[in-house]
Amino acid sequence: MPGYISLHRDIQKHWLYQEDRVFSKYEAWIDILMRVNHSEGKVTHNGSLETVQRGSTIWSMGDMERHWKWSNRKVKRFLDCLVSDQMLAYKSTTKKTYLSVINYDVYQLTEGAKAPPMHQQSITEAFQKHTNNNDNNKEELKHIVDSNECDSSFETFWGVYPKKDGKAPCLKKWQTYWKAKKINPEEVMAGFQRYKSFVEHERNVRKFDRAWLSPLTFLNQRQWESEWEISNVAIFKLKEGDAPVRKYEEVIAEENKRSEQLVEEMRRDMF
Repeated sequence: MPGYISLHRDIQKHWLYQEDRVFSKYEAWIDILMRVNHSEGKVTHNGSLETVQRGSTIWSMGDMERHWKWSNRKVKRFLDCLVSDQMLAYKSTTKKTYLSVINYDVYQLTEGAKAPPMHQQSITEAFQKHTNNNDNNKEELKHIVDSNECDSSFETFWGVYPKKDGKAPCLKKWQTYWKAKKINPEEVMAGFQRYKSFVEHERNVRKFDRAWLSPLTFLNQRQWESEWEISNVAIFKLKEGDAPVRKYEEVIAEENKRSEQLVEEMRRDMF
């Protein structure tokens, strides 16, 4: 049956809508349409004031998971599906997710406006064109998806890196590499694991208080490409004319021998 209905947001307060259930994809999409702003406005999120455009909203992955009773993976797949069908654009950070319905006017008249006689036909045609024309805004949507992947891979790196300073310049550097196709997140994580093993070996085995590189230095110098070979050579401060640094095993053997000599000297003194 052709046509449309005007659905008020207050339906979300109805007992039928509030039934405890797992949302279908259709219900989740309708939920998004009812949550986005019908006009530009300002909202507070985590203590900060945000300007939200018409057809957009600020939510969080966690809230979507709890409200729809979905897993994080299912929410992410659903949003990506909407993006691929040119229905939605979104951008996630660690604390919030920006959702923006594409061609919002297809679904919502300006508040107070009366539908013209041909509105039903124009809406149907607009929706059909919006659904079928997969080439429209292709580059823009591709950029949005690519941007999400870039930021998501950076958050993975930032989450495991021990030293937390200069996040903004680090993200900017990561985005620069990403845009130039000069970074592979899997290679970065593999390189970081080599670096982490190196630092932990320095501290725990060689007893040298090796400081962590700042994350910006790690990225600027592309240190994930370094080998970070682990060595058993002991750390000593050398003076001019000192002999070369000896192997770790040699140093330990000498220290053990010296300890045995001291014990023997103490025994002789006692008797």
